[in-house]
Amino acid sequence: MRLLLNWVLSGIAVWIVAHVVPGVYVNGPIAALIAALVIALAAPRLGENWFRAAERRFTRFARRRTLSIITVGLLALVGRAALLPLIPVPEPGAHSRQKSFARAARIPPMNTLEDPVLISNAGTNPQQVTAMPISPARAAGMP
Repeated sequence: MRLLLNWVLSGIAVWIVAHVVPGVYVNGPIAALIAALVIALAAPRLGENWFRAAERRFTRFARRRTLSIITVGLLALVGRAALLPLIPVPEPGAHSRQKSFARAARIPPMNTLEDPVLISNAGTNPQQVTAMPISPARAAGMP
């Protein structure tokens, strides 16, 4: 099972390299799997020295616990800052979830500016305020 997973991951890596590196062409994922098999059979120790050196460096880095923790934390913050133009911080609002659910269901939101609403429990916590449509009798001032 482990060899099969390793082979599939190698095929995916060959396919990605074919899309990134100019001059390397692969005609789909099956051809990438075949190329990974051929490379594994022809040169089974390809890149062994490079991976051994990289493993030594990462091991030395991982042994410094404080530096590792700070680096991972900073990497998360820098990664989030880099993604802010693509995925901005959501604006808080009472109707943000309602609008997203309405968009997903393709129905209009319940409380738009055109719909008059009666706010009960006024002066309490805004999270507990209920909104109900105004009846015609209440709109006319009748109790």
